[in-house]
Amino acid sequence: MLLHVRWHGFVLVVVRAGLVQILSIDPQNTNSCPADWQLTTEGSGNQVCVRSGFPSSSVLIDSYAAMVAENNIKGRRIFDRITGTGQIYQKGSTDAFETGTRDVSSIDSSDYVDGMSITMGTPRSHIFTLALGTSYDTALGTAGMCPCGSGTQSLQCGGDAVPAFLAGQEVICDSGTLGSASLAWGSRVVSINFDVSLSVTSESFEVRLMCDSVSSNEDVGILELFLNVDEIEDTTAPVLSLLGATTLKAEIGKPFVDPWATCVDDLDGDLTTNITVAGWVNTSRFGSTLLVYSCEDSRENSANVSRLVLVVDSGLPSIELVGEARLCLEDGVNYIERGAICEDEVDGKSPAKISGSVDVDVLGDHYVDYFCVDSVGNNFTVQRRVTVISSEMPGDLHMASFSATVRGSTVSSAPQVHLADVDPRSDFSFNWSDAVVAGTEGCRFISISTGSTFVRRYEGVEVLNQWNLLDGEQLSLPQGSNTVLEAGLQDQTTYEFSFDEHLLISSGRTGGSAEQRLLISTGDYTGPRVVRSAPRAFQSAWPLSESLSITFDEPIWASGNSSRMRISEEETLEEVPCDGSTSPRGFWISVAGSELKLEMVATWRACVEVQVSVDAGCLVDASANPSEPLQLIFLSSCVLTVSPDRDQTGVAINSPVLFSFAEPIEFQENGTGIAVEIVGEREEIYGLQDWPLVYILGSTLTLDLACVTKYCRIFSALPNATLRDFSSLGFCSNLPPQECKGKLHRVSLRDGLLLRNGSWPPNVNATWGSHDVPAQFIEDPYYFTLEPADYTAPTLLVMDVSVTATGVDVRVQIDEDGSVVCAALSDVTGACTADIELLQEYSNSSCNVTRSDCIHCDPPSFGCITRSSMWVDDGCSGRFWLEGAEVDCQSSELDTTIHDAAFASVLSVGHRHACALRKEDRAAVCWGKADYIDPVTFSAPAGSFKSIAAGYVHTCAVDEATELITCWGSDLHGETAGPGGISTFDYVTSGYQFSCALRSSDHKAECWGLDDSGQASPPDVAFLTISAGYRHVCGIQLADYQILCWGLNDVGQCSPPSGEFLSQSDRGEPLPHGSLSSGWAHGCAVRKSDQGISCWGDNSNGQTDAPQDARFIQVSAGHYHTCGLHQVLAGQGPGLVKNGTVRCWGLDTFGQSSPYSATSTPSVGFGGIALDDDYSCGLCFDGVAYCWGKDDFGQASPPTDSFSIFGLPDEFENVTCQSDSAASSQRIKGISGARDASASASLVYESTVGYAEAFLTLTGLSEGSTYGIYCTVEDDEVPVPNVLSNSVIAAVGREVTMPDRTAPQWVAVRSVAPAHRGAVWLTVASDEPVKAYCVARRDGEAPPTRSEILKSSSLGYGVLNLTNSILLENLALDTSYDAYCTVRDLAGNWAADQVLAESKFDFHVARDLVPPQLLSTEPSSGSTVVCEADGFEAGCKTTLKLIFDEDLHRGVGNLTAVCLNNPGICLDLDLPMETETSTHGSSSILFNELTVHFTTPLTDASNFKVVIDSGALRDMSGNPVSLDETCVDWIPATAKDALPDACLGTFAFWTPS
Repeated sequence: MLLHVRWHGFVLVVVRAGLVQILSIDPQNTNSCPADWQLTTEGSGNQVCVRSGFPSSSVLIDSYAAMVAENNIKGRRIFDRITGTGQIYQKGSTDAFETGTRDVSSIDSSDYVDGMSITMGTPRSHIFTLALGTSYDTALGTAGMCPCGSGTQSLQCGGDAVPAFLAGQEVICDSGTLGSASLAWGSRVVSINFDVSLSVTSESFEVRLMCDSVSSNEDVGILELFLNVDEIEDTTAPVLSLLGATTLKAEIGKPFVDPWATCVDDLDGDLTTNITVAGWVNTSRFGSTLLVYSCEDSRENSANVSRLVLVVDSGLPSIELVGEARLCLEDGVNYIERGAICEDEVDGKSPAKISGSVDVDVLGDHYVDYFCVDSVGNNFTVQRRVTVISSEMPGDLHMASFSATVRGSTVSSAPQVHLADVDPRSDFSFNWSDAVVAGTEGCRFISISTGSTFVRRYEGVEVLNQWNLLDGEQLSLPQGSNTVLEAGLQDQTTYEFSFDEHLLISSGRTGGSAEQRLLISTGDYTGPRVVRSAPRAFQSAWPLSESLSITFDEPIWASGNSSRMRISEEETLEEVPCDGSTSPRGFWISVAGSELKLEMVATWRACVEVQVSVDAGCLVDASANPSEPLQLIFLSSCVLTVSPDRDQTGVAINSPVLFSFAEPIEFQENGTGIAVEIVGEREEIYGLQDWPLVYILGSTLTLDLACVTKYCRIFSALPNATLRDFSSLGFCSNLPPQECKGKLHRVSLRDGLLLRNGSWPPNVNATWGSHDVPAQFIEDPYYFTLEPADYTAPTLLVMDVSVTATGVDVRVQIDEDGSVVCAALSDVTGACTADIELLQEYSNSSCNVTRSDCIHCDPPSFGCITRSSMWVDDGCSGRFWLEGAEVDCQSSELDTTIHDAAFASVLSVGHRHACALRKEDRAAVCWGKADYIDPVTFSAPAGSFKSIAAGYVHTCAVDEATELITCWGSDLHGETAGPGGISTFDYVTSGYQFSCALRSSDHKAECWGLDDSGQASPPDVAFLTISAGYRHVCGIQLADYQILCWGLNDVGQCSPPSGEFLSQSDRGEPLPHGSLSSGWAHGCAVRKSDQGISCWGDNSNGQTDAPQDARFIQVSAGHYHTCGLHQVLAGQGPGLVKNGTVRCWGLDTFGQSSPYSATSTPSVGFGGIALDDDYSCGLCFDGVAYCWGKDDFGQASPPTDSFSIFGLPDEFENVTCQSDSAASSQRIKGISGARDASASASLVYESTVGYAEAFLTLTGLSEGSTYGIYCTVEDDEVPVPNVLSNSVIAAVGREVTMPDRTAPQWVAVRSVAPAHRGAVWLTVASDEPVKAYCVARRDGEAPPTRSEILKSSSLGYGVLNLTNSILLENLALDTSYDAYCTVRDLAGNWAADQVLAESKFDFHVARDLVPPQLLSTEPSSGSTVVCEADGFEAGCKTTLKLIFDEDLHRGVGNLTAVCLNNPGICLDLDLPMETETSTHGSSSILFNELTVHFTTPLTDASNFKVVIDSGALRDMSGNPVSLDETCVDWIPATAKDALPDACLGTFAFWTPS
């Protein structure tokens, strides 16, 4: 159905959208309720929604959101129908409209009914009410039943009536409870169905559940509820009206200024900023352009209007005469035609056409015309006047005298006399020798000149008769009294008056007057005039202690008369005599040269209007000319004092600035205007919005940029404090120190900042506003200089180190304020050997502050190698445990992913929409005008892509997996069809209804779509990159990096400069996508040689005027603007590495060339940029898109949620790190290596002694250990302190060894083997290397003291070691002992007596039953003995040695050398052991060694065996020695192996032959 409705002056065709559901409540199926209701179960087990509060709970419905969700974007928010259905349970004794305590005054009541209301808008407008009443019950009465009427569905009725405000409204009443009073849920469900006609405008509905009793008594339960609305749609387009004519003319060669248009919508209002225009006017050539203006409202109704612009040349040419326009020429003298020059803005210069001639024989005026016509017929004419005058000789008429005014009197003089002191305002009379009349010829002048300059010329034929200047013999010149004839003569100047011949004619003679000249000099007739004053007139904020001065144009003197200077300060008046005497308040006048000064002892009153008036004649000049009266009005300063002081130097960067006013002040609304300027460099403005960095307490205004004051620190912690970025750097926040410190700063208070508090008197003069505090320190600047930047490390004057009982004391002195850290390092030279342990992995804050772990990067390789070059700005980071210290390491991100939008096409901007590739999954995300993205789906298709390009109403992308082209959007010219075929592609770019892509195989271009200018017909060339513009494409050739373009070239967009073009990062990585960009009708590229930018094509708005003072890594061109991404090389300053700043030039109508503004600035730098029509976008280092410029369709409002992180996946280079093994500042601070102890302190410079000193103590060091003691010092320079160099740190280090004052803490004693033969071996261990001393005490004896141990004759002791082996001997057999040991460490510390006592070790010395065992022999068994020298005597005298395992003594028996071979020749020899000597030799015993010497020669070349009779030798316990007699050496080896003990203890040898 169509309705015609008059709506705000528009004829509106009403279209309904049909019923749209705006509310669906179904808890039984969804198991949920709206937020302000709660879920419960009614009596029959169904889930229902009920109130969550008393007496009511409401659900608000945003109809706008509901309509948008249903894609109903054309709705006018005018609803003419609402329908609803529902199923409702009631609980307890709901009593409908029963009066009593219930408020039934209006629809706004929260309990006017037990039931449900549906309302609309604010204030609430009724739609529908459901009342739930009771059934009849004697206990309840009838008031709570439904009222009888058409809306009652209950079987019983008769209750209280419907409230008056619901009369005629849609009301249903029902009862779900049948029977007696109850608190239970009713068994019957109440069904409702309503259909209400409306005529209201609203964007919100409310459904309210209410009861006049708490939920435990009664309630309303929604089983289901559905609401639908029918909304009138807006199909009316906005009214688009041209400003100016529909056909306009534009001058060729001049910029066309579009008068634009207006757009007004009946709902949205003024939409002028939404207007877009297609087409542009090219004023470089004649022709016509049709501009099509479009405007769309928020409901996508659009209007179009066209304007025809004709490029024409309507400018008239100009003519410049060569020579004067008026010439005087004597008759007979040839006239030389000099001509004239025509100049036209289009055609240029050319000679003018000439008509007319000059007859030099004819006296009078002649005219020559000069004529110019340009190429389109515009013409212009000028004329030259040539007067031919007579060359006849003059007659004898001459000047007899002249007169002028001198000091008030008329003085006559002969013309030959130089008349002096003439009044410049004098009239002159010139007397001639005869009566005169004016001559008849032109070109006869009266001239007044000074030097070679004419002051005034009067042409006689025109002036003399017109002003009646002739009377008989007199010619009058009233230049003083006639303003028209005034010559403007000045004081004290010499002038020449000249009268041309034939100017006058004698009335009684023939011939004209002769030429006449005379000289006059003017005198001083003008009083002193004011040249300037300080303060100037109406100046505000004149300093309170500053005197007043007035400068005149000549020297002055005080007149000495009674005249006065009067000073009025609001209600006070002070008169200051002009004679130099002092006024009551201490003012007096002084005069010096041309300056008058008002000297003062007092000060001006603060913030008042001061009026200074000076009487006439107060001053005189050298000629006694009096001064004129004068008046000066100014406003005194409102500031009493400032801190820091004016012109103070060395001001701390965190110092607050305080302005103390005379009276209380307050901020103006939104007051701003505290200007802080680094003089000549940069300025920041602060104000109320910066509270609490800026605040007022009473009469003091404080600017605290470092937030060091107590007030700022307290209030900055409050949740409503919206501080701009600040730091302890104060004035130098966000600046490198060299750009701030040591600089001259100026602070001023601008207008619009402050108001006088109500206690101040208002300003009298309207110039300053009644209560405004005017600007301060504008004309009397307030300057101070910050402390200079310090780049010098402190000088370490003293470093004393001393070892104490508790640690190491260090005394440090330096030459300035600062801090010191000292550490004890146990190893400063050895290489690190420990494995590294990862403690935490994280992403660098400068890379992405929102990430908690390292995403999309390979694990960095960390190891124990050089860490000196760890400064990287974007990468994965980790904290590690290495060499006993925590160290931070980072891996460096590749430039190609830092600047991903400059390396590849991951961000692209179209006409009214933009797209980017999501970093996480390479999906395409688009924003802006929905139908420009895609007219059907309004979004990009699913998929993963490697390159994307947003063009005019279409988009194309390269599929990451298949490398095929996918396009979407409008398809007017096949632009979404793609290239077709089976080729794969690396890169795509889109322009106006066409696109191009580079093949993977050969990097040649294929294009598709609109081809009306050849833009889709590329050359057969391989390209590094290409970029599509409006109707043209440019590319960088792979072969030589030259640029080649094709397509439309009407303004030179396809005529690029020659040269090599390639963008590179600061580390030399190529960035192809950033190297070249094509705009609508211009292009730009980055030069390979110097990374500067060259542009070509249309420059109508300065879009090709690229700056040449910087290096760039990317350039992007839009419609009439261009932007570049700066390249900042590493090493150019702290924090500047790859800082990603953007610089734009060209048109800035919508802010498209202003990426940084006071209201919106990205928090991190840009990695790449993209431009189109009249907006721009950038991709920040953190992957967030940021746009600026025109935003009428949201094209400059990219998504900012956590899923919208764009760009290439991060790629990283591995970086290694180490723990410092040398003494360094970082290791001393515990950053890069282990330290054994440390201490820190602040140092404050004392000027009286000339140094700053600190005392530190290093504790917890190990006794006896050696340490290097090293200190690092740094000053308090901010933001980066100057630190002592590592070489100095190493040079001044000290080595100390900590004394060992700790005795061994424990002693452990064990035996090596059971004690026997009167001896025991003990093992003594301790907690450090010691020397042990032990004794044995019989069981039961008292433990010995250390002194008794050391004096004992049976002492056993060891050597310095962690473990000692000690032998205790001479112990009684079969006896139990206690061993006690004391120990002494290397430092001489003895173990305590308690340790000695605890060292007790019990052992028993057993009885000896084991015979001595032969340990070794000399010579060894089986070898040949050495014989004594006996000449040639037969036999061998020799000596044998037998060594046993214990001491021996003699018994009874023989030792026999038994001969084993040579029977009959070889004899046995016996040696009795009872005596030392015998027949055949001798024997001796030394402890466990038996030595036998045979004096009887043994048979040569014989084998002997030693046999000892059992009992011949015994040990100390009487156990006999016995060498077995049964073992013979001829027993086979196999038998010996079978009988291992057969030869035990035997000793055999050979004698030599």
